[in-house]
Amino acid sequence: EKKLDPVINGTIIEHNRMAAKVMAEEGVPVNDFYSLLVDKLELARGGKDKFHWNAPAYKILSDKCVESVLQVL
Repeated sequence: EKKLDPVINGTIIEHNRMAAKVMAEEGVPVNDFYSLLVDKLELARGGKDKFHWNAPAYKILSDKCVESVLQVL
């Protein structure tokens, strides 16, 4: 079972929180990719690579991106 590294994950959560605050203040829409994949750790690339995903995960992310762009067109 894959688990999130508590130190790295804490940093990611804090960075996302700070970024979300700034984007909200500036009225910039965002996609919350963290929430989209946090419960799908089986899609993480794994091994020494603690930050990237495999192809099915990137498909989920790209689908969300396309959906968001189409909503504003």
